[in-house]
Amino acid sequence: MNEFVFAMCGLGLGLIVMIVGVMRSIYSHRIQSNLFYEKEFLNRSVKKVFIDLHSNLPKGFHLLCEVSYGSLLRCDYRPKLKRISSKSASFVVLGPDLSVACLIEFEGSDHNKRQATLFKKTIALREADSPSFYLTKEYQPSDVVDIMVKVSELAVDVPETTSEHSEDFEK
Repeated sequence: MNEFVFAMCGLGLGLIVMIVGVMRSIYSHRIQSNLFYEKEFLNRSVKKVFIDLHSNLPKGFHLLCEVSYGSLLRCDYRPKLKRISSKSASFVVLGPDLSVACLIEFEGSDHNKRQATLFKKTIALREADSPSFYLTKEYQPSDVVDIMVKVSELAVDVPETTSEHSEDFEK
């Protein structure tokens, strides 16, 4: 009789462990599906920064977010380019001629865990002599205004509209 009770307890305990394991994998998204599904593109803090930046953009400028450094920078040494290509800029401001006016890195809560990545991005931007700005998660609206004033000063020499490209966009 003791063996039967012992076996039933073991079976019950095994069943509980298995149920807990399945529940953990379901709630931690470890069960993988081969179907695509939509995910949230920007978290709440990044959305706020995007809205603040967009509402303060100079006339004719455009704002992009989560742009790969590989599409912004070039390097003849492939291993070095490969290391930075997987990183992305938080925000990219395009001038009226659709050239890159500056990059803006937002050091939100997700960036704090990756200081080494931010350091690599900073080095790459300095090497490329690319104008860049940084916003911390404690930024103030005046910081955004200051950045946009600097961006518009950087693009003083750029004409407000370029007729050669404007026809292409209307098609």
